[in-house]
Amino acid sequence: MPTVSKPFSQRKVLCTLLKELTDAQWEAETVCAGWTAAEIAAHLIVRERSLVAALGIVVPLFAGFHERGVAKTAIYPRAWLINRLADGPPWWARIGQVHLGEDWIHTQDILRGQAATADPTHELDIDSGTHHPELAQALARACDRFAPLSLRKIPGPFRVLLTNGQGYNRTWLVRPGPHFALRANTAKVAPDVTLTGEIGELLLACTGRDRVAHVTYTGDPELITTLRNGLIGI
Repeated sequence: MPTVSKPFSQRKVLCTLLKELTDAQWEAETVCAGWTAAEIAAHLIVRERSLVAALGIVVPLFAGFHERGVAKTAIYPRAWLINRLADGPPWWARIGQVHLGEDWIHTQDILRGQAATADPTHELDIDSGTHHPELAQALARACDRFAPLSLRKIPGPFRVLLTNGQGYNRTWLVRPGPHFALRANTAKVAPDVTLTGEIGELLLACTGRDRVAHVTYTGDPELITTLRNGLIGI
């Protein structure tokens, strides 16, 4: 009988990482300033189980619900946090596999934070999200979802191309004022700034993690500076 491949589970990858962290790595600050691996785990748990807290991530009015939820949840033992994460998100949070891309982002938050150097005897492996086709597709969808949001407060107008140099090419029109960026037609006008990198690296840049993303910027030097200074963390 033919072999049926199982769906890729970034949540399993994340939980395995959390189990394998040494105490020093567990307590180290992640790319999310002020958060340890425990806070990352708590954030995912709270986001998936409270719609109000999830809104607090992007809507200032509800920010307190998210912050208090993370603080209360992060104090639970590591084993409890990991088991809760391993249960996976509720059905409504699985729609479109949105969680797959976000699980990958937060896995990288741990791998590329201070945990990378917190324990020289326990090396951590970093990947760019291209080792599994399903994951790569999910990260591409996540880029499309986050780019309009993260570019919304950058003073425009100018065009930004995100490309992995292969099949993924997206040009966004950055507009003046706090407006979502719009998809632009690459055939008519050349981009002013181009970001090139593996799909996962582009996603990190799109979510305000530019300082740890392995991407290359080309184009107008002033606009590159404007872009890098204005990307919103998500």
